[in-house]
Amino acid sequence: MEKLHRTRRSKGTKSHSRLTPPTLPVDPPPGDVPEDEQFIMDGQLPPQLVATGNRRGKNDALAFGEGVEDIFVHTDTIVVPEAGGVRLIPTSGPELFIRTDAPVTEGAKVNALDSLDEIFASSCIGRREYGGGGPRTALALTEQSLSPGWPGGVRLLLSGDPCSSLTTICEQRGVSLFSAERHRCPRNLVFHMGHDRVVIRQKIDRRNDPLSTDEANRLTEILDGAGVVAVVSPKDASIARAAVSAPNVGVRYVQPTGALSWPDTAALLAEADCVVCNFSELCWLGQAAGLTTPPHFTEASPGAPWVAATILQGLYHQGLCGKEAAACTMGSHGSVVADWRRGSIWQTVLEFLDDGRGVPTVVGCGDLWLASWIACRAWAAFGHLRHPEAAAAMRVTVTVARRLGLRSDQYDVRSILLIG
Repeated sequence: MEKLHRTRRSKGTKSHSRLTPPTLPVDPPPGDVPEDEQFIMDGQLPPQLVATGNRRGKNDALAFGEGVEDIFVHTDTIVVPEAGGVRLIPTSGPELFIRTDAPVTEGAKVNALDSLDEIFASSCIGRREYGGGGPRTALALTEQSLSPGWPGGVRLLLSGDPCSSLTTICEQRGVSLFSAERHRCPRNLVFHMGHDRVVIRQKIDRRNDPLSTDEANRLTEILDGAGVVAVVSPKDASIARAAVSAPNVGVRYVQPTGALSWPDTAALLAEADCVVCNFSELCWLGQAAGLTTPPHFTEASPGAPWVAATILQGLYHQGLCGKEAAACTMGSHGSVVADWRRGSIWQTVLEFLDDGRGVPTVVGCGDLWLASWIACRAWAAFGHLRHPEAAAAMRVTVTVARRLGLRSDQYDVRSILLIG
């Protein structure tokens, strides 16, 4: 097995700032965002930095998560929700009934009470696609064109077996794929209902036991020398802890989603260099850590950026929000990014022009944001920016907006200093 080169980990230092009163921020004064950060809008590096390498001397990334196979119901199959589950009526062959643990409604994610193997082998099935936060992040990293800031390779580590569609696309994209083989590949039955889709998850037996000696040694070999390790929506606590505590890796990113218990999640956050989550996940983290969070708040609520900044800072003072940076994504409302090394928290505002409402986000948009953030932080670390975390967040926003199909004349992106 090919090993990555060994380098020393560089640790950031903590810097605290006092939270100012939660009044809504105003536009920053002219000159608040330095002129040199305008390079983020056209994707260019300052000319004197074009030949410079990554300041950490490492240029590879490893994403860990759970691979999922989404299996879609054929478009000719009739789907009929019923009490206790859903009935599938194919054009040929017998009807099939799936028992679920909750009602099947528009946008629902429910669990199947029985095996879905018979369904997956029937004529009710159409296309199959890979899914999961780890695979989506790894594959999105291969699309980051930030050379020379991000020329490296990408590795993907799965807790379970990979599906055939994921294996194929990893081969096509040049992603090195590894599996811990601790469970079967989770498979979901997916179909559209109304304006949303329904996901029925097949139950699998996941292992929660500690890693064996052989498993730990193999993971050490896979993780060795990685410049970036991203633990994305983990469901296997043992592998996730091994990934963030490996001694010879660079920057550790953690994206918690609540799939693990709070003690396991807190252990990951304590080891992380950077933490990223959406607003609802951040509120859950705050509540679990004993912080006061306003009820019924969403990313669209007035003052939500200040709430996010308050929770981020509260978690940081408990040692649970990264050592270098943290980010809270807020959908079409931008993001809030904390720069712990400089003691500042920024709001990235995504403003739609001409009364535009933007475009709907797609499945995996958060994973695309994470991959872009990893790459843009590598770009911003060259030392040519006064506020690198704010600049990286702005560039991420532009990258994701373009991927969603927005034209540059449809939106504007700006940074507002909340704390610092």
